[in-house]
Amino acid sequence: MLGRTTDTINTSIDDTAVSAIEFPTSPKPSGAERRCHARRVFEAEVSIESQHTFYTGFAQNISSGGLFVATHDILPLGTKVDLSFTIPTWHQPIAVTCEVRWQRPNRMADGSYEPGMGVSFLTLTPEERGAVDAYIAQNQTLFWED
Repeated sequence: MLGRTTDTINTSIDDTAVSAIEFPTSPKPSGAERRCHARRVFEAEVSIESQHTFYTGFAQNISSGGLFVATHDILPLGTKVDLSFTIPTWHQPIAVTCEVRWQRPNRMADGSYEPGMGVSFLTLTPEERGAVDAYIAQNQTLFWED
């Protein structure tokens, strides 16, 4: 089968060798294949507050599920933060609790990516999620490999 690999299990029963059994496994998805939500370019200042820190970062892209914050002040995975940002199509700042889901600690050698962290939204209201979704839908979405 194309695009699939197998795991082989060798075992024995009562000291008698049993032939190898191969189980198909799927390769781990990467980049855009892992994404659950469409993503689009989003350039805005964000305020971030955690238990021990308060600072601002710069959002680079957004989806219905979260956003990427370009910053050198990268928090540990699983850290809960209170984040505030404004989208152009919504009448007030959106304040939401998020969780740090992934990190990009260093810029790529060619300088193409900024360091930062991806956060997922935990407490968006239905109205705020609708505003984010409408903002994403009105412009072309963004796809690239991580």
